[in-house]
Amino acid sequence: MWKKSFEDVPLDGPARFHCFLDPRIAPGYLAWAVHDGEQVHIGVGGYAARFDPMQALKQFRNSLGDVLDLQRRASLSVAVAAFRWAACCEEIANANGLLVGDAAGAVSPLTAGGLDPCMRLSTFAADTIADYFGSDAAEVLAGYSGDLFRSRFVSRLFMRRAIALVQSAALVEIGCALFQSAALSFHCMAGLLRTRIVSGYEACCRRPERAASTL
Repeated sequence: MWKKSFEDVPLDGPARFHCFLDPRIAPGYLAWAVHDGEQVHIGVGGYAARFDPMQALKQFRNSLGDVLDLQRRASLSVAVAAFRWAACCEEIANANGLLVGDAAGAVSPLTAGGLDPCMRLSTFAADTIADYFGSDAAEVLAGYSGDLFRSRFVSRLFMRRAIALVQSAALVEIGCALFQSAALSFHCMAGLLRTRIVSGYEACCRRPERAASTL
């Protein structure tokens, strides 16, 4: 993952977070541009063996003209980070300590988001530490396993592997269009079902009044 930060970039409207799916500049992951009202952060992420991150970041920056005006803006910083897609490292505990958060590879295998997995793993670590000091038994540490944590992300790991196979920008466009149409259909069906439920409920509520009026 490579990212750059800029400041003094014009912003028309509220803060925003843009995500871009393009296997040419972010193979297997995504590119992003965030404007928080004070600074702009852009980045690209993907499988290191399948792209040149610095070149991809330069290409991505040059393509943002319709979204953000980064021309003639000097970057404040460049950051580089590596992370695992496996949701968690296999061995994250020994007698010397426990790994949590990014150190343990505790990120979502689909989005690489780390806050929620970090909070979950931190709670697990706190309980393990309490049990360890309470019993001083080495086997307590064996329960603090990345395998147990990774089992929570089975569906996301499957989607991660599926996304890794997509190397065509055209396929990404088709996939996004299909997902959007499916989401729209689901929204319409949910709205229709909600309308029918409300109508049925109102009809049921009116029936006693009709029965009373006919007596």
